[in-house]
Amino acid sequence: MGVFDRYGLKVLVSRELGWASVRDKIYYGDLDAAQSIAGLAFSLSQGFSELRCDVAVPMILNLHGNAITLSNEIPGRLSG
Repeated sequence: MGVFDRYGLKVLVSRELGWASVRDKIYYGDLDAAQSIAGLAFSLSQGFSELRCDVAVPMILNLHGNAITLSNEIPGRLSG
């Protein structure tokens, strides 16, 4: 869609298999940025495991609420 190009950013978006993978890749420098659960950044910055590094959290996207959103386009009836 050109969003990153518009701002002159070279970005490679990757799908990770789990939060441990995100944590490890942040620690070893394979990821410069990631969307993750809040506890991951806290754990890395405090060194709760053998992995510890400085982590910046510039924005919070949600307060860990869960929701299931359904489209009106789904065929059939959802109730009764």
